[in-house]
Amino acid sequence: QYNEINFEAMYGLSIFQTGVTWNIILQNNTIEDGYAIQHLLWTLYFLKKYPTNTMMEHVLKKSTPTIGKYIWYTLDLLSNLNKVSE
Repeated sequence: QYNEINFEAMYGLSIFQTGVTWNIILQNNTIEDGYAIQHLLWTLYFLKKYPTNTMMEHVLKKSTPTIGKYIWYTLDLLSNLNKVSE
């Protein structure tokens, strides 16, 4: 059973914190078509675990270019949040 403890261990944030982060991203950015909360989760997983490309492909069942595209896009969105709060 997936619970809050497992979620935090996987992503480094609580479910609530992830939801708040997602809402802030949506409120403060123009989002490209196809971008979804799963891409935020991919990024949080990457930042928490810092896995190899092979491991990311295995876990996410996506290609390295697709994973990289959305992780870097998410990091760019997150970096814009600091600018909004200034």
